[in-house]
Amino acid sequence: MNQSTKIRAIRLVTLPSAAAQAPKTIKLFVNRANLGFDDAESEEPAQEIEVTEAQARGDEAIQLRFVRFQNVSVLSVSFLTTRTCLMGISRLTELCVFHRSSS
Repeated sequence: MNQSTKIRAIRLVTLPSAAAQAPKTIKLFVNRANLGFDDAESEEPAQEIEVTEAQARGDEAIQLRFVRFQNVSVLSVSFLTTRTCLMGISRLTELCVFHRSSS
């Protein structure tokens, strides 16, 4: 993002053929530009989400905690688990961010 923004929701889309590899749990981190895999496992996220099947298909947006996503320059996403563990690989077709400028 080129400027700070307010994020209100995200939407994941996974194709039906990849539904078994859709993320089950995700963590969102705000303004953590150099977040590594170890950091994502040990740090406190702005929000941790258990993704429903409807959310994984893209049928429902995931509403975010309004106060934690008001001044976002960098959004880091960690996909922790999949619906069925296939070598720890998560598959998404789209990740949409619903936002508006903070200014």
